[in-house]
Amino acid sequence: MAGPAAPALASRYTARIVAGVHALDRSAWEALFPGEAESHAYYGACETAGRAGYVLSAAAVFAGGRMVAAVPLFQIDFRLDSSLQGRLRPLGAWLVRRLPGLMVLRVLGLGSPLAERCHLGLAPDLDARAREQVLAMLLAAVDARARAVGARLVALKDVAQPDAERLDACLRRHGFARTPSLPV
Repeated sequence: MAGPAAPALASRYTARIVAGVHALDRSAWEALFPGEAESHAYYGACETAGRAGYVLSAAAVFAGGRMVAAVPLFQIDFRLDSSLQGRLRPLGAWLVRRLPGLMVLRVLGLGSPLAERCHLGLAPDLDARAREQVLAMLLAAVDARARAVGARLVALKDVAQPDAERLDACLRRHGFARTPSLPV
């Protein structure tokens, strides 16, 4: 349960969903992800090039004018019949045409379909309590966006092991569960 200082802490931060990483300040992004090959410029180029079937955006949390958290986002309408092959493929296509609400799942993902890992950055100078608050605000903004676009699933794509360990407790408190992915 939050203590008396929690409302003051919450009022320090604001969360926003923006059109993409390109809409965020480059130097602020790079401060959250120093030395990353998948940089602000990389994400900007990906957003400019576009990706068929995906809507790319980003979420960020600010303390005053300073960005203290950020993550790229993507949206996709995932066809549940996509793994069907052979003679079952036409049946899947028929079901999608007849029952799109059942066979197509809108997903809002944290991370990027064009990146090796989920770039969820938190300012390194945040203490544990502030990190928890900032991550909670980021997740609330993403959840609100998911409701607004009709996404029935919110997922974090390719969270690196060190990040997963650091974020696990907070993510679990917000209803997320870890599931292993297949090796590539």
